[in-house]
Amino acid sequence: FVLMGDHGLCESPRGRGIPPALQPAIILSNWGLSTNTSQAGGLLPYLDKGPCFRPNQDIVIPAPLNSGHPSSPFRVGAESQDTWRAGRDQLLYFKGQLQWGGAGKIVLSDGKPMYSHGVRQALAERYKNSTSYPDVYINRSGGSASKSLFCLAPAGLGFGVRVVHSMADGCIPLILQDNVTQPFEGDFLPYSRFALRLPEEDIDRLHSILLGISAAQVAAMQRELECAWPYMLWSSVYGAFGEEDGHRDAFEALLGTLARRKKGLAYEESPLRCHGPAAVRQETKQAAKKKKACHVYCDANPEGPPRKNCVNPNVDRLDNCQKYDWQPSWQPWPSGCALQT
Repeated sequence: FVLMGDHGLCESPRGRGIPPALQPAIILSNWGLSTNTSQAGGLLPYLDKGPCFRPNQDIVIPAPLNSGHPSSPFRVGAESQDTWRAGRDQLLYFKGQLQWGGAGKIVLSDGKPMYSHGVRQALAERYKNSTSYPDVYINRSGGSASKSLFCLAPAGLGFGVRVVHSMADGCIPLILQDNVTQPFEGDFLPYSRFALRLPEEDIDRLHSILLGISAAQVAAMQRELECAWPYMLWSSVYGAFGEEDGHRDAFEALLGTLARRKKGLAYEESPLRCHGPAAVRQETKQAAKKKKACHVYCDANPEGPPRKNCVNPNVDRLDNCQKYDWQPSWQPWPSGCALQT
């Protein structure tokens, strides 16, 4: 079942919890809260009814990324496609809401604000002194995800899209969301290789932690991020965002997760095996060349059988070229960075 509300499985009417019919089912949602969070006051739909996500049963999937994300170095025609790692002289970046209406006044049983579990507010207060922290940009002018090494990825009122946005900008996600699983985390994508997850209690020493990460470690995470980011996009559903070809996207990650579970295989983090944008562009050029060759052949042989290697793998049999509509033969799962078993 797919539940796309802000609070996923917890969006049933208050007090009912998980409906009995859904107990054995796999739930796909954007919200990975795996604990039952209690509040000290007020009414919110998902509190006191968790967990909203059941690890090893449900799957967290990414929300669709706005195709107009103009700052991404991975977009078609972006000048920074091959140089996106360079010029990142900012350490940490975040721009966004610190409160959200009445939610900012609601306090949880642990004393923290409900909205973002207080993470956004605490970071803004802790690092507001730009003189002491000139490389930290929390709602400060001059900050940019395309110029920063790390981008804060907190929660919001429910699920957040900061991890997806950070990856699209080539910025290493800094995840400060205790007990909240991210898209395909623990199922398909090796988060420890392209993102940094820290407990919320580390906010006070966050700056020193980030400074302690070596340039070699940052470079390794960026390389892995370049490989992982297409799996946050529903390219085979909504179309290409950058120059991805559709067979390394969120849908493939979902099928890979389900296939692994069906086989009863445990997930183990390992490096992704894939190609970066430069290699993807080369693949795209080769596919275009092959497509042209196939159409040239069919134009010259309209009644003949389709040329070998031009056959659409999704069609069992094609009588002649007139019925032949060539399309890239996307490899079925596993392929590219698919699950390693």
